[in-house]
Amino acid sequence: MILSALALAGIVRIAAAAAPPVQFFYAPFPEDQLLAGLQAIESGGPDVDPVAPMQTYISLAAIADGTIIYYDHWEDGYEADIDAPTQSTTKIWGDGNSANGFPPGVPSDLINAGTVVVMNNPVPLPRSPTEILFDGRDKIAASKTISMTKTGWASGSNTLLAGSVEMFDTDNWGIDYIVPVGEDIPASTGYEMFEYTGLVILARDDATTINIDADANGVFETSLVLAEGQSHQVNGGVSVGARVTSDKPVQVDLLTGDIASSYESRDTALLPTNLWTGSYYTPVSTTSDGGGIGIPSTAVWLYNPAASAITVAYQYRSGGIVQSSSTSVPAGSYTKVILNNGTGYEWH
Repeated sequence: MILSALALAGIVRIAAAAAPPVQFFYAPFPEDQLLAGLQAIESGGPDVDPVAPMQTYISLAAIADGTIIYYDHWEDGYEADIDAPTQSTTKIWGDGNSANGFPPGVPSDLINAGTVVVMNNPVPLPRSPTEILFDGRDKIAASKTISMTKTGWASGSNTLLAGSVEMFDTDNWGIDYIVPVGEDIPASTGYEMFEYTGLVILARDDATTINIDADANGVFETSLVLAEGQSHQVNGGVSVGARVTSDKPVQVDLLTGDIASSYESRDTALLPTNLWTGSYYTPVSTTSDGGGIGIPSTAVWLYNPAASAITVAYQYRSGGIVQSSSTSVPAGSYTKVILNNGTGYEWH
């Protein structure tokens, strides 16, 4: 009867052992590496340069009632067992017990379907491990499926030079990545949007060996070992077809930009090659003049890793009628397809 009364009152105490994690995340783009990339894109020109501190937002959204989140800050080392934490800095959110932590903006400490939690703070650089902050390299575990993103920008340039990436859970990490764009795309084709192309690679496990072929010449010019939650940056010089391999799963994020462009950058989380698929949908597009280049500039970039050319078919609507077309993508190269305004595309 007591348990029923507590449940009806919405005051539910859930022991950590009763809610084992089913998802694990590591926040990507450590702030010092993101700042280095942004400074490589925009620094020393007539505009305001990106500088520290960095502004960081890490957000999560729950899809089920009774979700438990374990938040483990990297600064004092990771927990040996995240759902049985021994460090006071590691918080358990959603169990109704605010004494062991509660998510920002949710003082009830109950996470239900539709709950959105946003963690944000300025991050000074260089980082001091004695200052516990929400930032890159933090480890998050969830007892039920959640989605996560990380957003950040530097002081000075502020949100004029900002980015946001989806955070894949570690089940969607991999050991083989190919980069579909790069600095060798001519300006006449890419309008310098890939003039800077860099990578940030983060490890899930201790003693993870990674190999990097940034210039896509078929030779791994860099090999190194990362610890759990440690991140390595390739600060520019990445070409189309660049490759990252590892002996244990890693997360790879891509940062691109038009150098000294006042301001232009893009970032995205890459999928490992084992999760590549033969079909894809792009959302409704809106064209523009591309900043004065005089042509519609919403485009899809198709990359072909194969040793021979492939044909990619696609469908879209025009005047309410489904249209079909196709394009050829050369071996080991790319093709750019300009999209029509106001219609989604299916590729296969």
